[in-house]
Amino acid sequence: MRTPRVIIDGTVFESDRQLGIWRLFYETMSRTSNQIDYTLLLSQPPLQRVPAGIRVIDASHRTGPLSRFDLVGQWKRANSLRRIASLPSDSIWHSTYFTGDPNPKRQSVVTVYDMLAERYLYYDQGLASQKALKRPAITSASKLLAISNATAQDLEKFYPVTRGRVSVIPLGSEHLEKFVGESPRDCRRCLFVGARLSYKNFGLVLDALKSQMWPNDVDVDIVGPDLTQDEKDYVRYVGVESRLHHLGRLSDTELSRRYHNSLCFIFPSLIEGFGLPILESQRNGCLPVVSDIPVFREVAGEAAIFFDPRSPDSLASAVTEASLRKPVPADLAGNLERYSWDQAADALVACYHSLR
Repeated sequence: MRTPRVIIDGTVFESDRQLGIWRLFYETMSRTSNQIDYTLLLSQPPLQRVPAGIRVIDASHRTGPLSRFDLVGQWKRANSLRRIASLPSDSIWHSTYFTGDPNPKRQSVVTVYDMLAERYLYYDQGLASQKALKRPAITSASKLLAISNATAQDLEKFYPVTRGRVSVIPLGSEHLEKFVGESPRDCRRCLFVGARLSYKNFGLVLDALKSQMWPNDVDVDIVGPDLTQDEKDYVRYVGVESRLHHLGRLSDTELSRRYHNSLCFIFPSLIEGFGLPILESQRNGCLPVVSDIPVFREVAGEAAIFFDPRSPDSLASAVTEASLRKPVPADLAGNLERYSWDQAADALVACYHSLR
C-alpha cells in the first residue's frame, strides 16, 4: 500500500496560542511520520516544536497584507502559491486551522475543534471572521473529524450538509508525564490552567471566592498568561487579591507537579470542544471540578465534580465538596483508559488511507 502524502498547513505551529490544537497535531504527527509522508507549511519560524523528521516548506503567501507597491513581496507570495499548488495532486490537504488549499483539486481533511464561533454569536462579534474561515473549509471537506461527540453533534446541527460524514477522534493525555514524588497535596490551593478568554468564564472563579460557601482557607493558583491591567483592576474591585496566586506559564514537569499537589482543578468554561486539561489533571491524581456542560460530562466521565457555570455559589459548593472528598485513583485511571494519543494517531492514519 502506497504511503499517503499529506500537506499540513501549520498555522498553529507559528502561534503562542491555540496550544491544544498544536498539541493534537504534534502528538499525532510524531507518532505517524513513519507511515505518512508529511509536508509541513510554515510562513515564519515556528513558536512551537515541530515533529522530528518532517519536511518543511516555506508558505510565505500566508504573510500579512501587502502594499500594491511591494512588488518583491507580491512576487514571493505568487511564487509560494505556485510552489504549493504544484505539490503532488494526490496529496491530502489538512490545515491546522481552516486555511484553504491553493490547489482545489486535492482532497482535504478538516478537523473541527469546537462550535464556539457559531454558539457564541451574541457574546463576541469578533468571532465572525473565524466562522467565515470555517464555513468554506467545512462544506468542501472530503473528510470531517471532530475531537468529541459533543462537537460532532453541534457541527451537524450548524452545518446539516455534514450529517453522517463526521468521524470523532478524541485527544489523549500521555503528553504530560505523570508526576511521581512525595510532594504532599496542598488542601488549601485550587488550580486554574490556561487562557482566560470570555467563554473560559474566569470571572466566575473570582465571584465564587467571595461566596460564603467557599472554604475560608482555600486559595486559587493561576497557570497561564499574565493578568492584564483590566483583570487586575477587576480582581481588586472584587477584593480577592490575597486569594489569587499567579504562577505564570509552567513547564510540563512543573504543571504535572502542580496538578498532583492541588486540592482540585477548576474548569469553569461555558463552552469547549473537548477539555484537554481534564485529562491532564486526572492523569496526575487531581480531581476536576468542572462546568456541567455536555462535553465535560463526556470527557470527564464520573471522575469529576460538576457545577452550574452560571452560579458562583454552585462552584463554591463544588470546591467545598472537593475539600471533603479524596480522589479515587482507580476512577481517574479508569476514565483515562478511554483516551490515548496512540489511538488518535491510528484513527488519523486510517482516515488518510480511506481517501486513497
